[in-house]
Amino acid sequence: MKLVFFGSPEFALDSLRIIHESEHEILAVISQPDKPKGRGRILQTTPVSLFAQQTNLKLMKPQDLNEDSFTSQYKALKPEINVVIAYGRILPEWIIEFPEYKTINAHASLLPKYRGAAPITRAILTGEKATGVSIVFITKKLDAGDIIFQENVEIKTDDNARSLSKKLSALSADLFLKTLDLIKVEKLPTKKQDESQVSYAAKISKAELRIDFSQSSKELLDKIRAFYPKPGAYTVYEGKRLKILEAAPTETKGECGQVINIDKGGVTIGTKDGAIKIKKVKAEGKNEMSAYDYSQGHRVKEGEIF
Repeated sequence: MKLVFFGSPEFALDSLRIIHESEHEILAVISQPDKPKGRGRILQTTPVSLFAQQTNLKLMKPQDLNEDSFTSQYKALKPEINVVIAYGRILPEWIIEFPEYKTINAHASLLPKYRGAAPITRAILTGEKATGVSIVFITKKLDAGDIIFQENVEIKTDDNARSLSKKLSALSADLFLKTLDLIKVEKLPTKKQDESQVSYAAKISKAELRIDFSQSSKELLDKIRAFYPKPGAYTVYEGKRLKILEAAPTETKGECGQVINIDKGGVTIGTKDGAIKIKKVKAEGKNEMSAYDYSQGHRVKEGEIF
């Protein structure tokens, strides 16, 4: 298949790599424009753009998908299909419909569950036992197209957003290749989404990142895993944000937010129904460190309330 690949973050790299190594032909890679990041506001290119540059793939980073210069370049490619994964923009209908075999997308959930911007985070945050990848045809309605392939992935109790993303990225690549290999030789086994089962994975709000120790231990552990490594769930100590990067369940019980115990294994803090042991943290402007080292450096005392 002759295709155009749309993608931007690290999550899209497995798919780009496996397609590039296959017999399918990538006519062009389209990614988000470089954006200023960090305190120095230094322009950074996307991981997908870097891969395209390193492998000498034709790379396009349009500011506007409807601008004349881009539309003429894209149409001249004459792709048979568009492949989209985490591109970061909604494609205009003319791009979706232009190729003979239209446009396929990998979405990191078992559609119709968790349509939207943050399916991986939401699946962990709500305590799901499994999620997956859906390969769908793109339509005007977001994440609502017919399902081509769908496969489950178990969410383990020690999975966080990073580890789960890696699993789903690899699975997306496999399912894309399966789709591309079959699309010309046989009718794809598509099925409609059940609109009665739709749920949405809304973008994460800043308010959701703050840890409230009056929640249950499971809710707090899920939140910490869901927001690792970025943007990071946080509490406040001595007037400054303290990101909680890793925590574990414990049989200890105490008052909500109270420091129950401090040892080299971590800092145990009370919750609604027990306690959790904080293992790894990140203070403002500092590197990651063990919760024990932080407690010693900041003289955290047992009995204090977070």
